[in-house]
Amino acid sequence: FLFQKIVRQQQDIIDFSGTEVPCGFRITVLNDVVEPILHRVRWKLVAKGNTNDNFSNGKSGNIVVLVDVGTGKISDGLNDNWPYATYCQSHPETGRSFADFTIPLWDKVFKQVKEASKAFSVMKILHWDVVISDEGAVFLELNDLGGVDILQIHGIGVVDDSMKKYMRRYGNISSGSKLDRLVNGQGA
Repeated sequence: FLFQKIVRQQQDIIDFSGTEVPCGFRITVLNDVVEPILHRVRWKLVAKGNTNDNFSNGKSGNIVVLVDVGTGKISDGLNDNWPYATYCQSHPETGRSFADFTIPLWDKVFKQVKEASKAFSVMKILHWDVVISDEGAVFLELNDLGGVDILQIHGIGVVDDSMKKYMRRYGNISSGSKLDRLVNGQGA
């Protein structure tokens, strides 16, 4: 038997999402030597009738939004992978505008994730699953090989400028390889 407290997400998130089912965040961190870098954040909003936030490549009906790492502002939502995806400017159940919502306690969560990442200094890329409660981040799990499909569904590839800089600093990249050409802007 496993006995644990139920994770209750922050009240503004409940009001925005229209559900008490935890709507988790996938936070990808580049574990830099100087300080961890929050690279990409996705928020998985639970659709009506679902019991979890799994996106399942659009099969679940849940919505994914991109979270601006610096501000906690969110993008329009997507309900599927391309070419089947539909952009949503407001939450389909609550009608709340994505453009008008900022993730509550974002500064605190940002700091908590960076601090937690330091404890895993040997892991260079971390994929945290987090729920935000009234106290801040509730860490559900840490993946070393998190799925990258969800990180790209808003048309942003994983290997953006910050990832390229990180890979140049820490990657063991063979000169002339496909990865070397990609990181140095020569295409694959």
